[in-house]
Amino acid sequence: MESTNPNLVFDCDRLITIFNNLFSKEYATRLIKGGKEPFYKAAKHQEVDHQLIFREDFFSSALHEVAHWCLAGEGRLLQDDFGYWYESEQRDLEAQRRFFAVEIKPQALEAIFSKACGYPFEVSVDNHNVSRWLNNEVELFAAKVAAQIETFQHEGLPTRAQKFEQALKAHFL
Repeated sequence: MESTNPNLVFDCDRLITIFNNLFSKEYATRLIKGGKEPFYKAAKHQEVDHQLIFREDFFSSALHEVAHWCLAGEGRLLQDDFGYWYESEQRDLEAQRRFFAVEIKPQALEAIFSKACGYPFEVSVDNHNVSRWLNNEVELFAAKVAAQIETFQHEGLPTRAQKFEQALKAHFL
């Protein structure tokens, strides 16, 4: 769906305001731009907010990091980077398949968020060393993301994701 507003600007500050207005009080979490790499910094003390940091000033990075946050359970929200590890983008086929397996739901949510604000979406392989072996894998991954989008549409979104999607639609479309 294209945006109904032809003058729409995809401003990260707008996303930050939407997210922080929705979630900063209840979840003590703030969306922050400017990171060299995306990172979720869990608060170490109750008086400090969690920080959901997205890359530089990239709209898609913000949507993607919010998607990960919306899927994280209570225990993961208390751990830096939700307790996950990051493997460099120079992955072999098996490592890339592991990456795809954990990225289906976050990228499906990112696609839903993108649609909710009229922003284009493409699946991300997060691997600049794409070789011939990856082409079929990317197509399979994209199909799994599309299937997960359908599942979310039929079964409903996680609570935080639904709230964020509705706010995006209200502010962007």
